[in-house]
Amino acid sequence: DDNGKAISSKLLIGEYKVKEVDLGNNTNYLLDDKTYTYDSFEIDTYELEGKDYISCVYFRDDMIETKEGISLFMTKEDIIATYGENYTEEFGMLVYEKEGMKLKFILTNDEITSIEYNSNVLEVE
Repeated sequence: DDNGKAISSKLLIGEYKVKEVDLGNNTNYLLDDKTYTYDSFEIDTYELEGKDYISCVYFRDDMIETKEGISLFMTKEDIIATYGENYTEEFGMLVYEKEGMKLKFILTNDEITSIEYNSNVLEVE
């Protein structure tokens, strides 16, 4: 527990390090899980052995994009042209899986309305 103090942490996605970010005080707590909410994105974390790990990143608007250049309000066609045909389609989303991560594109009328990166580490089998 950081007692509301600003924290700066090297967050990990699975085994892969993400750049160091200042997480500030934009935090909501649910048990050991934390949610950091910013204008353009939201980060959900969980604690394991004293370290915070990213469980999910949500894109909130089109001011940010994936490394490959996909952002909200682009089309299903844009996604497939960028990421290829190796996806599953479930509940109105295209899901790409790689190295313990899921990249989810939520679509409405073939337009991206949400993008999420999810770690598989917390999934219950």
